[in-house]
Amino acid sequence: ALHRVKSQRRYEDPLFEVAKQVRSQAQVLCFDEFQVVHITDAMILKRLFEFLFSFGAIVVATSNRPPVDLYKGGLNRQRFLPFIDLLLDSCEVFHIETHKDYRLSKMAANSHGLYFVRERPQEEILKQMLGLTQGEQPEPGVVQVAMGRELQVPLMAKGVAQFAFADLCEAAMGTPDFLAVARNFHTVFLSRIPELTDMQQFPNEIRRFIDLVDVLYEKHVRVIFDAAAPPFRLLGITATTANFEELRQAIQKKFPTVQAFFEALQPFLLESEKSISQDADAAINRENWVKGAHLTVGVSTEAALQVFEKIDVQSKGILPLDAIRSGLYFHMLNFDVTRPTEKNVFLFQGRPATLGSPKAVGYELFNEGGSSGAQDIQFAYVRTVSRIRDMISTSYLEDHQKIFKLQDLRLFGVPTPPA
Repeated sequence: ALHRVKSQRRYEDPLFEVAKQVRSQAQVLCFDEFQVVHITDAMILKRLFEFLFSFGAIVVATSNRPPVDLYKGGLNRQRFLPFIDLLLDSCEVFHIETHKDYRLSKMAANSHGLYFVRERPQEEILKQMLGLTQGEQPEPGVVQVAMGRELQVPLMAKGVAQFAFADLCEAAMGTPDFLAVARNFHTVFLSRIPELTDMQQFPNEIRRFIDLVDVLYEKHVRVIFDAAAPPFRLLGITATTANFEELRQAIQKKFPTVQAFFEALQPFLLESEKSISQDADAAINRENWVKGAHLTVGVSTEAALQVFEKIDVQSKGILPLDAIRSGLYFHMLNFDVTRPTEKNVFLFQGRPATLGSPKAVGYELFNEGGSSGAQDIQFAYVRTVSRIRDMISTSYLEDHQKIFKLQDLRLFGVPTPPA
């Protein structure tokens, strides 16, 4: 809107005119994941919000940091401080103390053939596409974006499309292009996604990928990912994931199975008189877990503590040992190139039969760190990975079926839900 108003050259203050136009269309403005990463944006926001508030607009925003920490550590931040004062004067701040990611809390163990960690032959991808298009051959095409612009689509048919990462994230694309994809296709094959761990080397490509996932997720598009790395390594490894991996490697160095590790923890259990090879309810408290894991396999006390607290989502201070196994299962599902199955020897050999089918318990991906623009980027990484995980879950796929009135989950090995 600002660029359009400036191009008309009819207004003394384009920001004033933009604010007036926005206010004429809405009284309440909502911003999700509000952040400031550049001083130019900061200066524009200050004046824009001054006008909006003067026109009586109501602003509701969520952010990963309180107003006083916005743009913390940024260049020329002192010029941004008046905007923080404006927010504090005009808005009421609510602190919601939680790092719980509700997308991960509902994760199913299976990814149902929607995330592949290898470069699949194009013939294999095309075969999967043909199953979704009832045999109609996908062909190159175009879709309308806005103001006469068109987006080239490498392959498309019957609401299904394929793009390579380079098509959407290495070209000069933006949110309007991604919205055009979401409007025209209920299913998108996104191929040849590279590892995206170097923000310095690929800043624009990574930001476009994050925006693309945001748009497709919000529009509930089904995406089949072909990537160079598993979800929890695609955009770099968070501190939480590193702690789980440290524990996994420490166990594997000393024991052939998780069950053997648990048996070595016998002296630290709350019900040590029971044999954990038969007891499905054996549990351990936080203090004994940290001490026992450190002494038994040499994992750092910090990593052991973080693993315990990420699994202990209700903060009870006590965990069944099988909850720790389930957390490791979830970690390996999302970290390993070859995903474990319910027959994985390391995870499940010797597991008490009374426990029933193995399950995966999601852990939080929150990435601890200093308050700076770099942490804002990490928050975006974590949100993106979390959304990818949700997009390949059973619940997301079932919602997708209802929204687009489809019945093709059988092609992904998922029973079709009742209509």
